[in-house]
Amino acid sequence: MLRLRRGSRPRVYVIEPSQDWCAAVLRAGGVEFVAKRISPNEVSVDRYLGESVEAELVKVIA
Repeated sequence: MLRLRRGSRPRVYVIEPSQDWCAAVLRAGGVEFVAKRISPNEVSVDRYLGESVEAELVKVIA
């Protein structure tokens, strides 16, 4: 499981543990979404996920 915490910018989340993929499909709360890595420990997502959420890796895109 991955932990996503809301970052300092809109739709940017700190991901723990840090990942080595560039883009991936994640699932949280039964909803799948694309996460794009923008730094070693931050991802940009296409939706608001709340303050903190646990997500699972569905598929690595790049």
